[in-house]
Amino acid sequence: MFSLHDQEKIFNNKKDALLKSYDNSLKSEAYRRKDEFLSLVINPNRCEISELMKECKDFTYKDYENMKRDWLKNVSTEWLVYGHLDEKSARDLVEDCEGYIKEQKSDVEIVRNYVMLKSGTINEYSISHPNDDNQNSTAV
Repeated sequence: MFSLHDQEKIFNNKKDALLKSYDNSLKSEAYRRKDEFLSLVINPNRCEISELMKECKDFTYKDYENMKRDWLKNVSTEWLVYGHLDEKSARDLVEDCEGYIKEQKSDVEIVRNYVMLKSGTINEYSISHPNDDNQNSTAV
């Protein structure tokens, strides 16, 4: 078993690695960050990586211990349904899955945000890039 000091040290090492990973991903070309773009388009409540970095920097081992006790109060799920389904079939699929979750934890709060991307449309989104000289800061 690890001592409290060792656990905190492991936490801080993991946190530093996560922050470095976030920082490196921000420095990659926009076309390599397409999953982040897509995720932000689909889920309006999601944070950009730069926002996550700000939160993580001040997050302590004590915060982690407190959060660990109440983790079920902070769980959320996201569903991305795509392919050869119509809108009704996709919604029915999500509602069926939510029913199974409610069976496990009856006081779960269901919040839905539906986004439907129309076939054949082109959407342009941009996210700031830490390097102002980089011309590739937009993905289509």
